[in-house]
Amino acid sequence: MKKQIINIFLFTLLSILFFSCASTKKNNAFDDDEYYISDAEELESEAPEINENFLGDFNPIQIKNTMALLINGKKITPKELSKSYLVPRENTIEIHFRTTVNSVCIILNQKEREKLRDSIQLFLSQYESKTLPRHKTNAKTSYYKSKCGYYYGVLEATVGTDNNDYWTNCAIIEKRAYFLLHMVPTRSTGKNNKSFTPKLNLYFSPSQLKDFLEILDQEYLNYEVEELRKKAYTY
Repeated sequence: MKKQIINIFLFTLLSILFFSCASTKKNNAFDDDEYYISDAEELESEAPEINENFLGDFNPIQIKNTMALLINGKKITPKELSKSYLVPRENTIEIHFRTTVNSVCIILNQKEREKLRDSIQLFLSQYESKTLPRHKTNAKTSYYKSKCGYYYGVLEATVGTDNNDYWTNCAIIEKRAYFLLHMVPTRSTGKNNKSFTPKLNLYFSPSQLKDFLEILDQEYLNYEVEELRKKAYTY
């Protein structure tokens, strides 16, 4: 009888201890010490650092359209650079538009944008001070010579190269000064390496350059990404 009473006592004691522990674990599952409520703050440990080749892991962002001019024969016609995108993963901008024959895409990284801005500023300075040089418009007299991405195609701009030659200069047409971006025919890469990219002359009036300068500005591009960074990394 005593042995039976002892067994019942031990069973009761073990049951009390078991349910006590279970209750403690359940109560501690959402302990106030495990989280806190605060004002919005950036999760610094999760936000990737930006640099000249990376602004964030985001899809391309459409930026403002700009306007340029083409010359067909002796006629100057406006050309809307209709779809321009910032690619945050590479910190490049892609300028898409269509010529008479092809869809075209010009790709500019930060270095090329900065150099292009410098040559535009030089042109505008000369224009405003009436000191534009009177010379033949060619590569030898150019403001700046370099390489950038340039692709083309009848339906989509898929043929071309990341290292297309280009130069900038001023051009006087019908007694008016224009900034010229000249894309030099360059051998395409990949399977179509026997072809050359088409020659392209984009002319900009001084007023058109103001919008073009803006999309080349890194501060403007950083601002376009900043809202996405806040949404992605703010607690």
